[in-house]
Amino acid sequence: MIGTARVPTKAGAIRGAGAEAVVVDALNPGSVVQTIQTAKPDVVVHQLTAIPARLGMRRFDRDFNMTNRLRTEGTHNLLRAARAAGVRRFIAQSFAGWP
Repeated sequence: MIGTARVPTKAGAIRGAGAEAVVVDALNPGSVVQTIQTAKPDVVVHQLTAIPARLGMRRFDRDFNMTNRLRTEGTHNLLRAARAAGVRRFIAQSFAGWP
């Protein structure tokens, strides 16, 4: 099993969970393609996020900017790379706010 992270400091948590860690920029299509082609997964589980530890509701747009990009551009890059590599299953995280 392989887990990805945006930054090297997150790789330890992935290894601690028993997976191989790979640092990849999900906003870089070439990086995503290379990672998926190298891994040859049967399934891609999309959990891309960048929600800050201290979320400020007054700065919601700013705090969610990177997560929004990951969930649009990053999803596109993952889907394209998964299709090109012949991945048979794609599972995506979702969220629905409920005040």
